[in-house]
Amino acid sequence: MSEVLLPMLEDELRRPPAEAVDGHDASLMSILGVVSGEILLHLESHGATPIRQLVRALEWPSPMTTMAVGALIRQGHVRAEQHDLEIIINPRERMAEAPARDVWAVD
Repeated sequence: MSEVLLPMLEDELRRPPAEAVDGHDASLMSILGVVSGEILLHLESHGATPIRQLVRALEWPSPMTTMAVGALIRQGHVRAEQHDLEIIINPRERMAEAPARDVWAVD
């Protein structure tokens, strides 16, 4: 999948910042977003995966993969569980299956 997205991402990185701010065709694509998407696709097809295996399976640098996993954890899309020395990344249940939470509720 990186072979398809990488040229698009490189094109975005070459674009001057003023064009992205003032232009009408501003892109929301970022490297972190692309890596996060690939992680979600990998977890959807393979299920729970150790972080070490994710780094090997994806063609992105280890720090970028780790940052993307952290972003997905903060957003609530995945959860991490430690088993001995390994950290396992588990996909959350789909939004339709998960109970809706009240964002405006006061605890």
